[in-house]
Amino acid sequence: MTLKRLYWTARLAWCVRGQAGYAFRPIEAIRRDQARRVRRIVAHAWRTVPYYRETMARLGLTPADFRTVEDLAKLPILERRELHADPERFLSSACRPERSARTLTSGSSGTPIAVTYDMASLVMTMAHGERPRPVIARAVGRWRGYRETLIASPYGNLVQMSRFCRERTWVPWGFRARSQLLSVADPIEENLARMDAHKPDLVMSFGSYFEALAPFWLALGSRHHVPRAIGYGGDALSDTVRRRLAEERGIEVVSGYQAVEANRIGFECECHNGVHLNVDLHPVRIVDADGRDLPPGEQGDVVVSTLVNRATVLLNYRLGDLAAFVPGPCPCGRSLPRLTQPLGRCDDWLATPSGQRVSSYSVAGVFLQGDPIWQYQVVQESPRRVRVGLHAGEPCDRSSLACRVGDGLRNVLGGEVEVQVEFVTSFERTPFGKHRCILSRLAGSQRAPAGEARP
Repeated sequence: MTLKRLYWTARLAWCVRGQAGYAFRPIEAIRRDQARRVRRIVAHAWRTVPYYRETMARLGLTPADFRTVEDLAKLPILERRELHADPERFLSSACRPERSARTLTSGSSGTPIAVTYDMASLVMTMAHGERPRPVIARAVGRWRGYRETLIASPYGNLVQMSRFCRERTWVPWGFRARSQLLSVADPIEENLARMDAHKPDLVMSFGSYFEALAPFWLALGSRHHVPRAIGYGGDALSDTVRRRLAEERGIEVVSGYQAVEANRIGFECECHNGVHLNVDLHPVRIVDADGRDLPPGEQGDVVVSTLVNRATVLLNYRLGDLAAFVPGPCPCGRSLPRLTQPLGRCDDWLATPSGQRVSSYSVAGVFLQGDPIWQYQVVQESPRRVRVGLHAGEPCDRSSLACRVGDGLRNVLGGEVEVQVEFVTSFERTPFGKHRCILSRLAGSQRAPAGEARP
């Protein structure tokens, strides 16, 4: 075990070299790295991944037909429902359980999905976290020795993957900063008090969590500690809140673009004009409803390919977000192309009878255990009543599943809450075509209602 930890620590140190300045390299050099990774991952997928071996054989393709990233469009666009239905078809036969980690998406899209990462790709993910480091250092005023707070789910992907890597390397938690880990499941007031004591320069969490924190930081006469910078990802932060935090409290607000299916897709720079894409790791296409590529400036579906994960291999995968390429170079000098801030899902917050707010990430775990659930939607009608729509896998014990979901939600929201569970076959969508798993009918809800489960 000691030799393995030494190996992975050395490999991480090797991968970290030059990452902070990688985005400033000539685009031609970045494209060469990208093309090399395309050829390697396609050859690996053809040899070891059932879906790609079958698909390429059906289409009459071989690895020799894939030389550059543009060639990935020869593959059909992969939909989330295909990965959800049979994740083993996308798992490499070369994947070794002792050197891989399996994770589930949070289910905040309503459809939890299983993804497996090999250790080498997780080490690379840690190393590639250095690319936005100059942005953070500029915001907090130093490269190391600052204080940071991460507010996340203790059972979420970020915390679990970080713990997995720390157990296999000698890189301590927060080796660059004095770190504090808080849970999104705890009351906001308690987390504010803990941050007031820690006094972080940088706070990282979901966009929706900062929506809930903002009123406390922006309140007239507020004495809460205000960080120099915040970094968010996972879901959206409204332009209004971003602007007010920057203008009224002087907070540098930056976002990261990532998904459980594809870590570290991109990051926002100090110019705040889009997200720089790590195209050498996770090249992105923007396509219309028919799968045709769209030019810069035109909004469409985000389709991503993961070139570094050799466990669950996803090529030409539709993420479920809407965005557009930003034309022209960025004033910051980075060569990586840019994407507009992706329009992902926007979920409401639930509320307990006592008034405590609960994010979608806090209830996601209820739907990730036991019998398979294809999709779900939670509609809060009143502080003491919620309605749940379930699209469950078959066969399943519906009575047992309904009891488990009801008990799980009451455990989160309070034992006095009435939970009505319905089994449905379809869900209404937002105007952007999105499925939202949390809808609130309460006055003053953070998000406006848009569609609910239909029996």
